[in-house]
Amino acid sequence: MTVLEIETITEQFGDCALRARKCGFYGVEIHGSHGYLLAECMSPYANKRTDLYGGPLVNRLRLPLAVIKNIRGKCGDDLLLIIASPPMNSSPEAGFWKIP
Repeated sequence: MTVLEIETITEQFGDCALRARKCGFYGVEIHGSHGYLLAECMSPYANKRTDLYGGPLVNRLRLPLAVIKNIRGKCGDDLLLIIASPPMNSSPEAGFWKIP
């Protein structure tokens, strides 16, 4: 996935939330666990990137945080935003995620 594709996806998350807001929803949930894109990005086991979206935790959180910022910028702070995210101590040996 290129950086341009990541930036496009970030915009698309915000656009989806804005559509929900315009339809009268009070909140949205971002699914960031169970192997979905944001979970893959956050996982040190799945994310093998060597650019600004991989490596240390601060880089692996770049996309999820950009998604939140984009949604807030398009929808405001009063939209309920729930983010399902995995525990950060996951390992492939434990299945996909292991809760301590």
